[in-house]
This record gives sequence, C-alpha cells and structure tokens, in this order.
Amino acid sequence: MMCNDASVTPEAESTIAELDRYLVDTSSVETLVFWAANRDKYPRLYKLHLKHHCIPATSAAMERCFSAAGYIANARRSCLADDILEGMLIAKSNKDLL
Repeated sequence: MMCNDASVTPEAESTIAELDRYLVDTSSVETLVFWAANRDKYPRLYKLHLKHHCIPATSAAMERCFSAAGYIANARRSCLADDILEGMLIAKSNKDLL
C-alpha cells in the first residue's frame, strides 16, 4: 500500500505506515482484544474505531428497519424468499446511497 507520490506529506506517510502495520498485525486477532492491547500503537485508527464501531445510543434506527421489514413482508407478500426480502430491506434502508 506504499505510495510513491512525491507530493505526500510526512503526516500522510505516517498514516500510511500506521495503516500498513495495522493490516499486518490484525490478521488473526479478535477485534476487542486487539484494540485493548494496541490503542496506543495506532492512535489515528483507534479514533476511527471508536467513532465507527460503537453501540448506538438509541435503537430508533433498528426500530425503523424492523418497521420497514414489516411493511415489505405484508400478507400479500408472504411468500417472499429470505434473500429477496433482505435485498429489498437493504435497498429501502440505503435509498439515499443508491
């Protein structure tokens, strides 16, 4: 993943080196155990981990997802296969990204 661009800043090089070390070190380690032992070794990645892998403070998003699934799998669509229902629910939940 090393970048050979001459315009790369020292901070970017440091971040790239940190990411390369992380990819080598995480090959077969459980996530929580890894971060408990290595949060000082990967400070930038640890901040990202805390931001993106936290438990949501509210269950509203999950409740909206279950509600949407209920509307999709109504009595008239009771024979939907699991994979079709899953695909429809993912599409509905991520319609702003599609």
